[in-house]
Amino acid sequence: MKLIVLIPVLRYQETCLSPRCLVFLNGFVYFNCNAAVYSEHMNTNVSGIVPETSANTLGKTDDLYATAIERYVHHVYAYTSRSLTYQSDIANAFCGISTALARSMQSRKLSFGMPASCFDWAILWKSRGALRRTVGFPSWSWMGWKAEIMMCPTHDTDYDQMWLLQGTWIDWQIVSNGVCEMLWNKQDASEAALARVQRIVKEVSEYEKARLEHADVIKGGSPSGTDADDSISDEQASSNDRDWSPTYAESTPENPFGRIDEHNEARKSVGFPKYPSEQPRIIACESPEPQTLCFSAPVTVLIAGPAIQQPSPGVQESMIALQDREGQICGSLSLHHPEVSSNSTLKLVLLSVVPFGALGVYHATGQISPITEAFHLGDTVTEYLEGWPRSLDKFDFLNVMLVRETSGKAELVLGDESSSQSVPIHERAGIGFVYRKALSNVDWENIVLA
Repeated sequence: MKLIVLIPVLRYQETCLSPRCLVFLNGFVYFNCNAAVYSEHMNTNVSGIVPETSANTLGKTDDLYATAIERYVHHVYAYTSRSLTYQSDIANAFCGISTALARSMQSRKLSFGMPASCFDWAILWKSRGALRRTVGFPSWSWMGWKAEIMMCPTHDTDYDQMWLLQGTWIDWQIVSNGVCEMLWNKQDASEAALARVQRIVKEVSEYEKARLEHADVIKGGSPSGTDADDSISDEQASSNDRDWSPTYAESTPENPFGRIDEHNEARKSVGFPKYPSEQPRIIACESPEPQTLCFSAPVTVLIAGPAIQQPSPGVQESMIALQDREGQICGSLSLHHPEVSSNSTLKLVLLSVVPFGALGVYHATGQISPITEAFHLGDTVTEYLEGWPRSLDKFDFLNVMLVRETSGKAELVLGDESSSQSVPIHERAGIGFVYRKALSNVDWENIVLA
């Protein structure tokens, strides 16, 4: 009698969240856990077969010491690389992963798969291939698109934390029943996490101060006359705990995301015309679209340049160069919609300073070279990348998001409810970067993003 074993395909969440799995395969039974894979016909673990990297670990990639944010990156890419029978099930099919990840990423929840604790980083996601819009989900989330999603590259625990507090400036709000609520608040994070943020900020600040006081700094290392290993305290070593994700810091009503010195340094370096504190805060929003973001942000207009040739067409989403008013290439933009004609004007939201990891990718893929030539930057970018910084000290390149108006309108209530504003509802249409010194017309604007 021939025995036929029917093997159900494990769903992604079932595989990732199960501490142990019993698998029936080709007439044999296998036991899979985080440590090894065992077979009924062998007395030891199966040679050449490793356990599913997500089993009992929430997807710790192949690196057993991956940080929480690295595990998140792994999950998003692995999940979006799979095909769903019904794309509308994308949120429900990821909710178990979201709940588990939220705990390690200091966030009450992941709004459509996006961690609120480091939202400025999460919104920099890109596609590895062509995108197709998913109806019923917001465009600002990767869940709103059918594509293989790549998150922004991370760099170093200390640097990523400092970038989040130094190189960002948008106070993100999400609309709930017509009321605008901050996407993140300090109740989302544990006291231990907030204390760790303060410790990292203090240690990196002291390090940078000591580094600047020495003229003969060892590139990328400690100040001359000190030993690199000795300069790392026990507390700093503990800050490199692998179960860690960058998070916003202790907040106040004036500085709801706890950014350092109210992120004045980044804004001064970037040269924004005015600060959000000088603008009336959005307190309510009537929008027909669910899960809408509303926020004040610096906005600029640039020109769509020529298409950038890809090494392997079809692998990456459409990409074009960005040009300033003088026709010089000043950035690049990955398009979610390819129907952008050359020389058309593009409305871009200035999101944040380009972090070290992303800058390295732009440099390695040759996207920085035309800007270096146009603005005579020499080897400054290369030298900076070789320096391996621990804090944000370069503000030359900014992340930008292309937005386009939809037919919808939203009504905003501002300040003390004494004024209101009707604004168009926008949709995310692309992501990229720009050289800040090419910007000549930047103004703060109230944005509603669905």
